[in-house]
Amino acid sequence: MKNLLTQDNFEQPLLETSRLTLEPIVESHAEEICELFSDPKLHEFVPQEPISLETAEARCTRWAKRKSPDGKELWLNWAAREKATSRIVAHFQAGLKDDAIATIGYMVARASHNKGIATEGLRAIIDYLKYNLEVIEARAWVDSRNIASHRLAAKLGMVQVELIKDADFFKGATSDEFVFSRKFEAYELQRVDLTSVALVQSILEAAPQYLLNVDGVTSNPNDGHDTLTALPPGCSLDQKHVLVLRLNGAAVGVADVIQGYPDPTTAFIGLMLLREDRQKGGSGRMFYQKIEEKIRRELDCNRIRLSVVDSNPVIPFWEKMGFTLTGESSPHQGKTIVSTKRIMEKRLS
Repeated sequence: MKNLLTQDNFEQPLLETSRLTLEPIVESHAEEICELFSDPKLHEFVPQEPISLETAEARCTRWAKRKSPDGKELWLNWAAREKATSRIVAHFQAGLKDDAIATIGYMVARASHNKGIATEGLRAIIDYLKYNLEVIEARAWVDSRNIASHRLAAKLGMVQVELIKDADFFKGATSDEFVFSRKFEAYELQRVDLTSVALVQSILEAAPQYLLNVDGVTSNPNDGHDTLTALPPGCSLDQKHVLVLRLNGAAVGVADVIQGYPDPTTAFIGLMLLREDRQKGGSGRMFYQKIEEKIRRELDCNRIRLSVVDSNPVIPFWEKMGFTLTGESSPHQGKTIVSTKRIMEKRLS
């Protein structure tokens, strides 16, 4: 996980879904948060009560600092604004310590119940925690009587892992709690060289459809070696970064990144390929984000370019990653495939 607790000014991002804008909470949200928390029915399964404006202001001021007072936990709080009405309809939060385990929670206005607001908002937050902050697990503590939240946890892919008897006593009754959990897979990049020819070859051979799409054949015994040695004109091996993606230690993908091509401030992705059995479940997105992070932090480039072949239908994926077509194109000649190669690029802020 990224070492976020050592950062002095962590910038919590605004997140968007189809219906919601998730705004990082600041002091100016106090009145709307007070209104949201004013409904006694929303506090049935929590020990807190509706809050005053003064309390809401204090909370928002505290949450705006993004960290607990002792600095040992990242506090992320979002006010969910419904795009159709411009009203705050929910509060979402995530707490994160240096163990890379996040705790999530929510409150949705009663008028917005049974509309999928909690599911939509928390899915966006879980994606952010997984892909951007690299958490390894998300947990939620839920009152055992709160059936709606049990169902929500299931929709989010969480499973019950613990029952805490007599976890709390409030409003005249003892409360048991269920602990729900969703674990994420751990990804890391490894730069490899010619000593890893067999490893790279095995990844390429595990993605035969890609090879069919761009070359017209399922494999070539020299593909691994070529991936590790091929260079654009005027480039050296020092500029070449062949990266293996490892998932819980197992090699599942390979990428070829050329630093400083075609100009010193650009990185060119010549290949980004996953084994076919890993091409679902967000691995492609994670792989790219890992590559972009490396380019930003280590390669000193502010633009990424790549080429796509019409016979390999991946333009929609790259558009989701923020790339656009430049209008540049050239003929592509595979071993038995003739197609068109198109350039896409993304500027890094």
